[in-house]
Amino acid sequence: MLDHPTALLPAVTVAALLHDIGILAQRSGDFAATTGDHAALAAAFVAERAPAPFRAASAAILAHHRPDDRISRLVAAADRLAAAGPDDEETGRPVLQRRSPFAALTFGLPEGAPPRLAAFYPVGPLPVDPEGYLPRPAPLEREEVRRRLLMLAEMFATEHTLASSSDLFAYLDGLLDLTRRVGTLVPAPTREGGTDLSLASHLHLTAALATCLTLDAVPDEQLAALARGDKAALAQPVALLAWLTPAPPPP
Repeated sequence: MLDHPTALLPAVTVAALLHDIGILAQRSGDFAATTGDHAALAAAFVAERAPAPFRAASAAILAHHRPDDRISRLVAAADRLAAAGPDDEETGRPVLQRRSPFAALTFGLPEGAPPRLAAFYPVGPLPVDPEGYLPRPAPLEREEVRRRLLMLAEMFATEHTLASSSDLFAYLDGLLDLTRRVGTLVPAPTREGGTDLSLASHLHLTAALATCLTLDAVPDEQLAALARGDKAALAQPVALLAWLTPAPPPP
């Protein structure tokens, strides 16, 4: 049945997994000239390069900041639930380099000691060698960050071709792996001072939540409220954890 929630899953899951991938290209250029365009960049990528059965997801990606139909509302609500705060389209202050959250901890420091120095993760693909993942005490120059983000955008475009499949689950598996490798050391579109979250974590969590909201058949009115960040909507019952928690074994 076309109106059954599972019929929406191909477009919902692909849109949710790729809704913010455009920030790689956006942040590699002049941010002031491209504010708000990361959704358009991601939508254009999916419309042109995704396997044919999943290109319809581009419309939901384009509209996820101003949802206008069921699929875009599902993605928008999941995006807001997965986000640590308003994204950089809403604030105009992109975070270009992730900071280690452990640098802010005072545990283990002598009383009155100065705080630990901020520690910045490198910008690039997830390395095989764990040493390449360790944070550094100083940030990269802005132009170097942008050069590396452009390299990541090009890597994503190239390897997406290798991961593409007309089988939904094979395509999603490929996207999960590719976004993990490309997006783990890139900050999600988060305001300055907000909770540090990787782009990969944000995309994966958004896709999981969007799947739950779809299968739970959450009403459009509640989705719209969730997308706006309406706290009252969070108090309404949404069985998200029921889908994420495995069923207990039979007695």
